[in-house]
Amino acid sequence: MVNFTRAAAALALAATATAAPTNGTTSLTWDVKDFEFKAEYQFTTPAHQNSYGHVNFSLTSEKTGAVYSCGAQSSQIPDFFYDFNDFYPCSAPYGAVEGTESWASFKYNREDGKVTIRETLYHPENKSITATGSTIVKTTCTDESTGPNPNWTIGGNEIYSDRKIVCDKVDFTVTGTVSA
Repeated sequence: MVNFTRAAAALALAATATAAPTNGTTSLTWDVKDFEFKAEYQFTTPAHQNSYGHVNFSLTSEKTGAVYSCGAQSSQIPDFFYDFNDFYPCSAPYGAVEGTESWASFKYNREDGKVTIRETLYHPENKSITATGSTIVKTTCTDESTGPNPNWTIGGNEIYSDRKIVCDKVDFTVTGTVSA
């Protein structure tokens, strides 16, 4: 049993070591799990709006096995997330990939469903690669509105109107090309 455990540990270490970027790497693939969009458009008064959109998902790099936690919040109404936005950073535990450092980020364009993933892998031997890829994601969402509230009064604690969009979680794969 001890020999089997040592052999399994050696194989796991070898697999991790081969996950580091190489000069021959031309593409990366990522698995996106539980991609979710939510939004709330809330008027606390007829003239005061508090609106936010949220995106959350987990991202697994097939090259390294690193699992990132990705998420962002935006108040840019009406769609919250646009292709012109900067990339939002994802987080992974330091040292998630043995012998390398990696960073991932994403963009989401709510209007057409485009999700863009970017990952940079750096190896101490100065081998660094960055890959970017996109796909269009179709989501199924519920859109519910309440209001205007006929009992709303100035200075009261009532909400004037509320609209919530909640999309079902989806899984998908994105393939990216390594930039020169």
